[in-house]
Amino acid sequence: MNFFWLYDFSKWGLYLIIFITFSSFSVLGYLVAKKPLTKYFHSKDIEINDVISHFTGIIGIFFGILIGLVAVGVWENYNSSQEKVDTESGNLLALYRDCSGLPSQVSKTIKEDIKIYIKNVIKKEWPQSKKGELPLAALDDFNKIQQDLILFNPVTERDKIIYELCLNKFSTLAGSRRERVYATQNGLPPIVWFVTLIGCVVLISISWFFKTDTRLHIVMSLIVGILLSTVIFMIVALDWPFRGTLSIDTGAFKYSLDRIKDSEARQNLFQLNN
Repeated sequence: MNFFWLYDFSKWGLYLIIFITFSSFSVLGYLVAKKPLTKYFHSKDIEINDVISHFTGIIGIFFGILIGLVAVGVWENYNSSQEKVDTESGNLLALYRDCSGLPSQVSKTIKEDIKIYIKNVIKKEWPQSKKGELPLAALDDFNKIQQDLILFNPVTERDKIIYELCLNKFSTLAGSRRERVYATQNGLPPIVWFVTLIGCVVLISISWFFKTDTRLHIVMSLIVGILLSTVIFMIVALDWPFRGTLSIDTGAFKYSLDRIKDSEARQNLFQLNN
């Protein structure tokens, strides 16, 4: 069983679900456990609050380190995935510019291939990524770029130099595409989530043992619920970089497409003036 359906909600809807879950468990759990705890542990001759404070401090330190490492891990994975997207879009723009030095008809064909590929990455592959599918909808368009490059047979020394430059850039582009595609399947291993959620349950459960006023305890339980739900929300939102409303967007590819359109507009204007 997975919980990928959580990414179908808006960011505030996702936070609300996590907050209600943790807060309900914290408050309702205390109300259910209050009677047996009072009967068996809240004896007048035992300073239970001091004992619980000691254990809460120890557990809190270890859990804080754990949750901190998990948060840093998902944040680094999110940034790494964004860098992969930026790298691929940058390589596409570089290849578009490099092939300008090839013969006119070849250059025009490859440039058109690049534009079609970018558009299909935005329109077709990104929705696949958001659904958790392997984004391969634009693979045929990518292969078309390679095919048109291979079919060209350079004759002059100038064409040979530029052609080799384009082939090297395409090879780099293929690697960046592969990394971006694989990055859509990167997330925390289930065992990490298991340990993290067990830690949350233990930390909340220990707070039930404190001997204090019921209303004050409910307020404290809500505060604990808010804190934990906020941290878990951040981890969930960043865990799968290409899923949900907080996922990586197509901004980098749109930027490259805009620069290509600007380049074509300037070229058309130059041709009209001459």
